[in-house]
Amino acid sequence: MILVLLIPLRKWCRLEQVITLSHLDKVAKLTLVSGLIIAYIYAMEFFIAWYSGDPYERWCLATGCSATPTGHGLDADRRQRVRDPTALVKKSART
Repeated sequence: MILVLLIPLRKWCRLEQVITLSHLDKVAKLTLVSGLIIAYIYAMEFFIAWYSGDPYERWCLATGCSATPTGHGLDADRRQRVRDPTALVKKSART
């Protein structure tokens, strides 16, 4: 979200001297790291559900149970939270 606001603000307010490409690169790397931490947390959630042997946890793992009426909204949200920041792995996407 910060990049969505920072990049246009940099151009519109002519802040290229204040907000340099180095700043944008560092914010993109921070976003990437936070996305990878979230991916690790989601992976651990599935691993613990599988490893615990609890039937309810396994049922939630198999059906993707969530607070949404269809039960699929949480999975789509998880995929987006992991997929979007990983696009910043390439340096060309960060600058």
